[in-house]
Amino acid sequence: MCHLYAAVGVFTQERMKNFRSLEAYHFFQSGWVQTVYHHKTTTGNFVFKAAVRPSWRVTEEPHHCWVAVNDSGSVLAGHCDCMAGLGESCSHVAAVLFKLEAAVRLGYTSNVSTDVLCQWNQRFVSNIEPSTISNIKFYKEEAKEKYRCGTFLAVQSVQQSDGGELDDNQQQFLASLDTLQHKPVILSTFAQHCAGFADSTKVSTVKLPTPLPDLYRPEYSTLSPSDFSSLLTTTADSFSVTPDQVDYVDSVTVGQSASPAWYKQRAGRITASVAHAVLRAADADQLPPSLLTQICSSEPKTINVPSVQWGRSHESLAIKLYTALLTGMALPAGVSFPGNIVINSPAPHANCSVHAAGFRICLTKPFLGASPDSYIMCDCHGKGVVEVKCPYTNRDTALSELLPRTDFVVDENYSIRSSHQYSTQMQLQMYVCDVHYCDLVIWQPQSLLIVRVLRDDKLIQTMLPKLCDAWRKHILPFLLRHGNVAAPTAVDVLPSSSASAPIAGNVPSSSAASSSATYAYCICKQDIGGRMIGCDNSNCVYKWFHLQCLQMKRVPRKSPWFCKYCVPGKVPQTRKKSS
Repeated sequence: MCHLYAAVGVFTQERMKNFRSLEAYHFFQSGWVQTVYHHKTTTGNFVFKAAVRPSWRVTEEPHHCWVAVNDSGSVLAGHCDCMAGLGESCSHVAAVLFKLEAAVRLGYTSNVSTDVLCQWNQRFVSNIEPSTISNIKFYKEEAKEKYRCGTFLAVQSVQQSDGGELDDNQQQFLASLDTLQHKPVILSTFAQHCAGFADSTKVSTVKLPTPLPDLYRPEYSTLSPSDFSSLLTTTADSFSVTPDQVDYVDSVTVGQSASPAWYKQRAGRITASVAHAVLRAADADQLPPSLLTQICSSEPKTINVPSVQWGRSHESLAIKLYTALLTGMALPAGVSFPGNIVINSPAPHANCSVHAAGFRICLTKPFLGASPDSYIMCDCHGKGVVEVKCPYTNRDTALSELLPRTDFVVDENYSIRSSHQYSTQMQLQMYVCDVHYCDLVIWQPQSLLIVRVLRDDKLIQTMLPKLCDAWRKHILPFLLRHGNVAAPTAVDVLPSSSASAPIAGNVPSSSAASSSATYAYCICKQDIGGRMIGCDNSNCVYKWFHLQCLQMKRVPRKSPWFCKYCVPGKVPQTRKKSS
């Protein structure tokens, strides 16, 4: 303590050099002081040297400090190579002194070194014995369950059939091993796999379709309008997939958002989840840049919106409840039925089963795709799809209060409102998957609603021409000249009346856009980029609006949505152009 408080510094001639002595004691108590070495000089003094590990950066090089004392225990000098050590005293030097004092006080130095082991001068942090990875618990059970719920129905493990034969994926993998000159070491340890472990006659040669963003070529941006129009026609007419490819894509993308192939195969295709927005933009003859980017991007996305997280964390629970109700299977441990259950679906079912679904490409129109939440199969009704919805905003609203609302997908008669975006999504799912019904499952903490939706071929036939026209005129040209995108751009495709109209290779300025075409959307009359929202009034003057021009932070949840200028008595005001 005399050295820490009362001793006068050699250079500064000041006291209280180490006023943070409590921190030094914590260093000693926590075991940061390593082995202490000592040396007796010819003058009878003693020099002690030790390494002290940093308290926070424990993986870095330890500090090296020393202290000199005389035979009476008075500190003569001390130094450390840390920044504070330049001031003649630091917490690391004091920690070494605390260790020396404790060793003497506890009697660790009273015996001769040959009597007992020098226990006081050992490291106070126990060594950690290595262990195999299989025995290390990296996550708690709560974290594992949260992850399993977040990635609903991840890629299922490959199992052998009842006949003992390997499936195509296993056969293809074994065949690739069979072509190697030297067998893998792991196979050589099993006698049954050392020879003839692959049957080349059963190997599947099905490959994933080429991702649509791979159609991009830099030289396409320099083509003339007529040549580019011919390229569009040739590419669209030759675009096709085989039935085996459709099934193969569905099988390898069962994990959906947990599968990289799911993102790649979706990119460039109009999926059921965005079809409603594409149909709303079809009359305007231009897709909003944000929607175009969303369709063409194959980059995995991490969405931390509370509503999305809520849906992902409860979809698996809703599927378990739905499966138990329709198949008669017992619920897993810890899962119970909610208090209010409404089922507007035929029952009972014979040999009913529910299976995980991946991304399904439409066989007749391969620019369309869908990712239902599950497939349902029974002998009485055949195959169908399952769509699960877990509303976040209305999670605590009673079902009896939701049914009368026009923005809710189900009405009071338990019928689907055809103008709702979920109706468009389910109808396109049934068309792509070639099934005749879809079970809509709406889960709330206190209720569960199951409604069977039948396929409406008349409605589907009105949707298909608009979707095909939007893909040929906007999405395919963007894919050929831009390929994959990771972020929205200001202008990607200018409004046009034909597929051969010029497309901007780079993002044009406001003056360039106005010189090539008149921007007829929003009150600003400028293509300033950003997210847009469409008015559901077919006679709206502007049809599409920038959110920032309407001073809106997000897209409203209600559907349909009408702009304030479609209300009688409202006169639109043109936004002043920036100089």
